[in-house]
Amino acid sequence: MSSEAVQAIKIAEEKAAAIRSDAEAEARLILAQARTAGEENCKKTEQDSRAELKEMLAQMRTKAAGLIEKSRSEAAEEAAAMRAASEPKKAAAAKLIIRRLVEKCQ
Repeated sequence: MSSEAVQAIKIAEEKAAAIRSDAEAEARLILAQARTAGEENCKKTEQDSRAELKEMLAQMRTKAAGLIEKSRSEAAEEAAAMRAASEPKKAAAAKLIIRRLVEKCQ
């Protein structure tokens, strides 16, 4: 081989090494940027999820409070209805109890 050919090969190898070095540096940069973007995306997703869950929890608490109030109201209405239904029978029950006590005492 001539010295010109050897020199051309050497220059080509140096250019290839420089290209490879530049490509590796660019790949490291792209990888670092991708990691940073991924971490930021992860943080944003976590923040969004926390906000969404907080809102859902608030809605559930409001709904639960409404259901509790509805249950209390229904229970109070049912108790009032039972009280009203038992009122007419109260006097008869008292008379029956007194009569049985009197019968036992005699």
